[in-house]
Parts: sequence; C-alpha cells; structure tokens
Amino acid sequence: MHPGQTFDSISAIIWKHNMNIIVEWSGANTTCFGGFIGRCGLDKTTGSLIISSLTVEDTGHYNPEIDSKILGVIELWVIKPVPKPTVFLECNKEKSLCDLTCKANITSHFGPVMYRWEAGKDVLSRSTRLTLTKANREHSYVCMLLNPFSNSSSDVVLNPISHTGKLQTFPSVSFLKKKTSTDC
Repeated sequence: MHPGQTFDSISAIIWKHNMNIIVEWSGANTTCFGGFIGRCGLDKTTGSLIISSLTVEDTGHYNPEIDSKILGVIELWVIKPVPKPTVFLECNKEKSLCDLTCKANITSHFGPVMYRWEAGKDVLSRSTRLTLTKANREHSYVCMLLNPFSNSSSDVVLNPISHTGKLQTFPSVSFLKKKTSTDC
C-alpha cells in the first residue's frame, strides 16, 4: 500500500490499521504488531506497507505516518472468492412451468455479488431465479455467481421440462414440491 506521497529520504515510518499501530520503523528494525506479525513489511524508500496473506480481517482504514507527518487514510477492502452455488428446482403439477433457484451462503465478506443464468454463451437472467416453460428450448442451464475478483458456477442443470411435458430426471439438483391450494 503506497502512502500517496513521495519522499527524498525517510527516517521513520508508522502504519496504523483502524487506529491501531501495526508496523513501525525508525532507522533500525521493522516491528510488526498483532495479527500482522510475520505478514507485514515496509519499503523504506517509498514508505509503502506490504501485507502478505491478506484476510478479510485486514479490511479497514490504514493511516501512514512518515517522519512524523500524518498522511491521508487509505481504505482496503478484502473480499472472499464466491462459493459454488446450488440450484433448486420447483415445478407446477402439470410440469409445464418450473423455477430454477440459485442459492449460496453469501455474506458481506464476498463483497458485491451478482447472479447470472446462462445457457451456453447466452445470458438469460441476472437474478436468483429463472422460470422455464415449454417455450424454453435450451437443453441445459448454469447459475453463475460473480464478484469483482472471482466467479463460480453451479453444476450443469438439464432442462427439466421435456417438450412432451414430462419431467426429465437428472442428478445434482434438489427438487421442491410446489404447494397448491389443495395441499394440506
């Protein structure tokens, strides 16, 4: 992380994370503190902070202080790669209308997450649910989860509605029975 300024020479560096000192140097040894021990370092010519093995806990505000000059706040946001989504299937009694629902255990640690349904190279929807009817001719579907740094796809889901109106069977998808007004 660069402090945002250049210097002719540097004699002392302090970096804080969320107002707690995490590393300091004053011409002798570099000392790292807390969860940064063994993971931090400094470029003593630029004042840059180097953190290895980033974790979600490293997210936050960083404040550099070089030669007793307090510099601007730098915000770091560490996000996890998105998990593999699971597809759930729910069809009406006649098996002429089915909803594919894409689910994953998403928390704020994944950053902004986008859902996308694809059939081949075509993007069909950008929501968690895809509704299929007999008019859908694609043979298979995939749910994609994306964040700014990663993506993950579900197992391929075969079209559950054959063109004869019968339900096709296939592995890797959970079936849910849709409740109707006659169900108790």
